[in-house]
Amino acid sequence: MGKVPLEAAVPQTTKSTKTLVKHFMVSGKWNLEKLQKTLPDHLVKHIETIDIGRQNLQDQVYWDLTDNGKYNNKSAWQQIRSCKPKNHFLHKVWHNSIPFKFSFLTWRLWQGKLPFDEVTTKFGNQAVSRYNCCRNPDAESMLHVLVKDEAANFIFKLFSGPLGIKYHQGTIRSLINSWWQ
Repeated sequence: MGKVPLEAAVPQTTKSTKTLVKHFMVSGKWNLEKLQKTLPDHLVKHIETIDIGRQNLQDQVYWDLTDNGKYNNKSAWQQIRSCKPKNHFLHKVWHNSIPFKFSFLTWRLWQGKLPFDEVTTKFGNQAVSRYNCCRNPDAESMLHVLVKDEAANFIFKLFSGPLGIKYHQGTIRSLINSWWQ
């Protein structure tokens, strides 16, 4: 019955483990009289359209999530897992022409997974460092070190101007996005 077993389509009927599909066949065709006594008309009409196939073959299990009908873990995993929507930015980052270490660094930066104080405090590390590479030292954070810092500003402006990218001090994600676009 497609993806639903026949017994689920007719929950109110009494089920017998000894009732087999072959009991509803006669001479290689469906026994419609017997089906009509057992099932509602709409199910009988559906079953009537199902090809019985070759009866001289042994029954075998068929896994309809693969093309060849054989079970594999990958198809089962794809069926039960829940996927996040595809992030088109991250799809660009993991490209063969980009060295792995740059892709990995960019991914960690995008996810906020670099070991700055704002991240390590989540794990119980209470050390607060000052980033002393600028005139106005501030608490070490990804945003401060990589975007708001004077050295970061200089480097981004140095490279963004000739590439035609307008530099702005926003979030790290907005800065990375402007570079990728």
